[in-house]
Amino acid sequence: MRLLSCCSEERLRTILKYVFDEEEFLSPYGLRSLSKYHEKHPFSVDLETGTHSVSYVSGESESPMFGGNSNWRGPIWLPTNDLLTEALERYHHFYGDDFQIAFPTGSGNLVNLKEAARQISERVVSLFAVDPDSGKRPAHGRSDIAGKPSHQKVEKS
Repeated sequence: MRLLSCCSEERLRTILKYVFDEEEFLSPYGLRSLSKYHEKHPFSVDLETGTHSVSYVSGESESPMFGGNSNWRGPIWLPTNDLLTEALERYHHFYGDDFQIAFPTGSGNLVNLKEAARQISERVVSLFAVDPDSGKRPAHGRSDIAGKPSHQKVEKS
């Protein structure tokens, strides 16, 4: 079996330390599209047009960039999560169960790459699950829209 990859096993382990770190990319709802590190350390670049910055914002966007929240769905972007979980499954196919890594980083809980992909997928799904206490879905933030499952009767006022 062969693997065509841009990174060695050692480099993959280094990358995954950041990806699986809850203070970086791993969130309760999947992988963030921008590291949480940038919440306190915004990335800035000085150009002729001025200083431009990007920072991590949890939940709803504070900027109209990328179509506001119509296309770019904030910190958890589903296509990125899908691509990364698929890549982890392919790496698992090559490395097998012997490749173990802490998930989350620093937890001491060692898993293979297929299990890491499964746990990320579960986190993404939980973004759309109804919270039993509030009756809302985390994906909707503070909004009341579509908070209750369609099979429940919703009273009109």
